[in-house]
Amino acid sequence: MYIHIQNFCFTGIYIGYTVISARYGDLMLASSAIMMKLLMIFSYFTDGFAYAGEALTGRFIGEGSLERTRLAVRRVFVWSLSLVAFFMVLYWAAGMPMLRMMTSDEAVVQACRQFIPWLILMPPFGCVAFTWDGIYLGATASRGIRNSMLWALLAFFACWFAGIGILNLWQARAGGGNFIEVVGNTARYQFLAIHILMVAYFAHLLTRSIVLSVQYRKEVLGRHFGPQQA
Repeated sequence: MYIHIQNFCFTGIYIGYTVISARYGDLMLASSAIMMKLLMIFSYFTDGFAYAGEALTGRFIGEGSLERTRLAVRRVFVWSLSLVAFFMVLYWAAGMPMLRMMTSDEAVVQACRQFIPWLILMPPFGCVAFTWDGIYLGATASRGIRNSMLWALLAFFACWFAGIGILNLWQARAGGGNFIEVVGNTARYQFLAIHILMVAYFAHLLTRSIVLSVQYRKEVLGRHFGPQQA
C-alpha cells in the first residue's frame, strides 16, 4: 500500500510538471521535456548505486549485522556522491552539445539554454534522494519512502503555486494593474514561469532528501535493530 501511495505521488509530480509546462506554449513544453530528459541522465547513473545499496542493505539486515549495514550505506553514498562533481562539470561544459543532440530546432535549443543552470544543480539535489530510495527499498522501509513522497508532492505544488502567484502579482503591478492584458502574454513571463517550475521540481528532490535522511535511524536502523542500537 505504501508503494502505491509513493507511485501516486511520483505520477502526480511528473504529470503536474508536463501539464504546467504545456500551459505556456509549444516552445516551453518542448524545452521542459528536453530538460527533463537531460536531468534524468544523471539519475540513471545514480540508480546503479541505488540498486547496489538496495542489495547490500537487504543482505546485511538479513544477516542481522548493524555495523555492516551502516558501512554499506556509507560506502554507497561515497560512490554515489563521487558522480556529483563529474556530472556538474559535464552539464556545464557539454550542456549545449547535449541539447543539440536532443533537437535540431534552434528555437528550442536557445530556449533550453536559459535553463542549463538547472542541469548543473541537478546532481547535488538528486543524488541523495535517489540513493536513499534504494537503501530504503532494501530495508523494506516502504513507510519511510511514502512519507518522503507525500512531503515532496506537497513541496512541489506549494512552491509552484506560491511562485506563480508572486509572478502574477508582480507582472500585474508592472503592467499598471491590468492583470488580464499583462499576465501570460509575454515570452519573458513564460520563461520565468518555467524557471518557477524548475524550482518546484528541485524543491521536491530536496524535500525527499531531507525527509529520508532524517528518518534513516528510525525507519531503517531502528526498525530492524531496535531504537537503542540505532
